[in-house]
Amino acid sequence: MSAAPSVSPGAASVSDQAVIAEVVGRGTVGTKALAWANPSTGSAGVIEQIDTHDRLDGCRGFVTSRQSLEGTTRFDGVVCPSGNSWKLAATTH
Repeated sequence: MSAAPSVSPGAASVSDQAVIAEVVGRGTVGTKALAWANPSTGSAGVIEQIDTHDRLDGCRGFVTSRQSLEGTTRFDGVVCPSGNSWKLAATTH
């Protein structure tokens, strides 16, 4: 089995990004192996880590995998609170 390529969060569909952002936002900092799934796209993955973000207060950095019909990808990013939800803010690259 080969390693999954690393890509930016922009490679995930918008709806997958929203699902990932909400799961990371609801998760506990320090959590490992937190599963997510998006029934509308059929994509799923595992958030491998959630950490506080050094430069953005209240935001969380994360690393996740994403399995879809196109294959498996792996990326890291940052989510920040936005009203009553969480939004993808930036990559951590």
